[in-house]
Amino acid sequence: MSEEDAMSVAASHNQFFGEEEEVFAELHSQVSHNDSEDSQSEQEVVKQAVRTALARLGLDAAPVVTTPTSAFFRGSTQPSPLTIRPSRDYIDELQKCWANPKSLTHHTSASRALAAMQDADTFGLDQMPKIDPIIASFVLSPEEVLRTNVRWPRPQCRITDDLLIQAYNTAAHMGRIGNSLSHLMLALSQSLQASGSDTTSQDLSDASLQAVAFMTKELGRLMSTLTQTRRQVWLAQSPLSEVCRRTLRDLPVVPGQLFGPAAQQTLERSVQVNQTRQQFADLRRVPPSRLQFRQPPIGHVLQRFQFATRPTEIHRSQPQRGERSHRIDRYVHRPRGRAIKRFPYNGLLRGRSA
Repeated sequence: MSEEDAMSVAASHNQFFGEEEEVFAELHSQVSHNDSEDSQSEQEVVKQAVRTALARLGLDAAPVVTTPTSAFFRGSTQPSPLTIRPSRDYIDELQKCWANPKSLTHHTSASRALAAMQDADTFGLDQMPKIDPIIASFVLSPEEVLRTNVRWPRPQCRITDDLLIQAYNTAAHMGRIGNSLSHLMLALSQSLQASGSDTTSQDLSDASLQAVAFMTKELGRLMSTLTQTRRQVWLAQSPLSEVCRRTLRDLPVVPGQLFGPAAQQTLERSVQVNQTRQQFADLRRVPPSRLQFRQPPIGHVLQRFQFATRPTEIHRSQPQRGERSHRIDRYVHRPRGRAIKRFPYNGLLRGRSA
């Protein structure tokens, strides 16, 4: 391929990818624009429905205090945000138990009827789940773990745990009532559609359904946060590492369980990781000896063997008959290689150094 052809192919390649990026950018901008338009239209529908509801109730929208704009941008008008007046009846019902949370704990027959949900424990809308035995074993004694209702031995921790249980049980009761409310709202919406009611009534019904959906999501987030908070109370007293605590605390919430089966898998994985880390730490702390991996030369082994089998007493030639007796010398070998000549068999002679 010539240099001109190579330059032409490279230019075509760059141009193609440049056009492709422009196409993707244009499609992304169109999708984002469509999503923003849908969101704005949905927002306008909800705003209009709320304004209609306030008008039918004889309540006007709260006036919006506008700040003076700059003298250079007087012509630009900003959309006024929607602010809804507080409902006096709603606030009264909301604040009835604020002075004493233990008041009105005995629900009325109508409240119990609305909260009578089938299989509520399966969906996490019953009582606060019990602590898992595998987690309680890190904090409590074995006798306490085997109890049906596991409780904290420390009074302050027990109070905190009981308050979290009460908060979760209240949220679960609210969730059961919300389940009945959703059925009522959906049935009302279908009745309006079947009766051929006007568009305004349909918009009010749709906005009410959206309000129920948003409130339900926030309730679910509240119950999930309460579950994680109770997890943290138990994990804070355990001897687990901070990484393991964070992993257990952030596990997905399983309906009807505080930690769920994933907790045991996480703990087993943590034990394996700690064992592997400890093994590597031991290998790093104690360096291997060279003699463990290198075989000594055969000559060195033979030399040590001969030195070990060498007699410690060296006798001179035996004296002949008629000759003067020679001394019998003993050489005592020291570890440092120094030899000292002694004469233990001749008491008249004195020891001297070799």
